[in-house]
Amino acid sequence: MRLRVTLSVYVQPRASRTAIAGRHGDDLKIRLAAAPVDNAANEALVEFIAQQLGIPKRNIRVLAGAASRRKTLEIEGASAEALGALCSRAPPVATARRRALDVARKKRVQRGSR
Repeated sequence: MRLRVTLSVYVQPRASRTAIAGRHGDDLKIRLAAAPVDNAANEALVEFIAQQLGIPKRNIRVLAGAASRRKTLEIEGASAEALGALCSRAPPVATARRRALDVARKKRVQRGSR
């Protein structure tokens, strides 16, 4: 019996590099270097996920959101360990307040070192 799961992802096309970027709400956020033109971003997404899970591209298909940033993927034949590792590779997303505090702290340090 083959394991079949659905995975919700949020895609950021035209990024500088393709990588897992963290969480976007309940979705896994993935940055893609490909542009969202002529299905290139969807193909790049399927190829990236297949590479990360070590399964053939034919085992992944876009169920919903082909023309949207929010997509639902159907993945067949991946091990539970591989899926868990994929989701755990997502770095924690800092809150907007924490990012703002970090920026303010860096500015204070830069002003103090002059």
